[in-house]
Amino acid sequence: MSDEPSDTKSAPVGAFVASLIAGLWMLVSSGMMTYGYHMMDGGMLWSGPGAASPWVWRHEMMSGVGPGFLWPWAGMISGVATMAAAITMYFQPSRSAAMGVIVLIASGLDIFAGAGGYLAALLGIVGGVLAILWKA
Repeated sequence: MSDEPSDTKSAPVGAFVASLIAGLWMLVSSGMMTYGYHMMDGGMLWSGPGAASPWVWRHEMMSGVGPGFLWPWAGMISGVATMAAAITMYFQPSRSAAMGVIVLIASGLDIFAGAGGYLAALLGIVGGVLAILWKA
């Protein structure tokens, strides 16, 4: 074991892990939402694995509830942006503050859209704040 200081800068590992998990979560959950929506008789029907009975949707019991067709795409865009920012902040620690802002913006979009999951957005906010507060 050497006591010499290393020349390599450390990376914001906590911010990286939180942001990467949040981005993956946003991407997967919004992808499952996209898979589950099908057009039937001009309305949305959730028929993916583990879905509620089609009776609930077909008889207008849940009319107007749930995201529209474009909401899952907002979650996917947020997930990809969050993962890209997380990877960038890990390999280029000097840009971690800017990448933290991107993670915060993407997580805010995800909260607004509600497409990638609120817990994923909360984890993304934590990762973005950690990235902004990280000092080399």
